[in-house]
Amino acid sequence: MTWIDDRMAERERARVRRLAIDQSAERIYAEFWEAVKKCVIEAANKGFNLTTNGSPHDRTVALSNPSSRTRSTRKLGLALKKASHRILVSGIDPAPNLSLDLCADNVVCLKLSGKQVTYDEAAQAVLDPFLFPPSSEEAERGGT
Repeated sequence: MTWIDDRMAERERARVRRLAIDQSAERIYAEFWEAVKKCVIEAANKGFNLTTNGSPHDRTVALSNPSSRTRSTRKLGLALKKASHRILVSGIDPAPNLSLDLCADNVVCLKLSGKQVTYDEAAQAVLDPFLFPPSSEEAERGGT
């Protein structure tokens, strides 16, 4: 076997990986969104003024603060970026790095910063800093 054979085999493995992720991306995003919605419902039942909106590949969670003078609303965006195998998170800083990848037994899974996570773990990683942003004092100490 030559290096050319090795590179051809590598290219084929990448093609198979890409195809598997492409075929599973929408299902994984939908299951992740269900985990997010479950947390949103729980938080709303506990007093958070939350709404959800969006399209099947670009979802939004809005948090309204009607008690503030200017009635502020913060938005959390969750967009499936199928071509790059990512779920783009906006509205929190730093944004978690959610990606789709081929994991054990060639099953497509969700990863957070390169580590396989459950949908519930990913939902918590996204919603925790959105619902409970660090106070300015915590931010100055680095979030601790």
